[in-house]
Amino acid sequence: MKDPVTLLDRAKADLFNVNLILKEAVDDVVLDIAAYHCSQCIEKVVKYYMTALGIHWPKEHWFRKLIPLLPETDMVRVSVEPISDLLDEWTDKTRYHSSILSSKKKIEEIAYICIELISCVESRLSKEPINNE
Repeated sequence: MKDPVTLLDRAKADLFNVNLILKEAVDDVVLDIAAYHCSQCIEKVVKYYMTALGIHWPKEHWFRKLIPLLPETDMVRVSVEPISDLLDEWTDKTRYHSSILSSKKKIEEIAYICIELISCVESRLSKEPINNE
């Protein structure tokens, strides 16, 4: 891996773990780990993106507090806002050792959003200038 490792690099590693887990998922505990890595992936992508936009983000894990910091029409916000409550639930439950009990299908859906979000951020940040409006 390149040096220094970015939040986007770490997000991609989380997504890699999700994909490995989904291939071999045998029980709910393993699926909980995949859900956790999905949540972590999206959090890291969002924070990487905010940093690139010059948006200071608080040391928070709650999407309901992070996402409103992005402009209302921003594609990252539009992509993540509808699943913010689910991601916050996954974050909360994994932090306090509760079961997430999300279906493999739902985790696969969120993993697909992770892929799309990474692609969106990479594409958006490769273009200059970035408009914060």
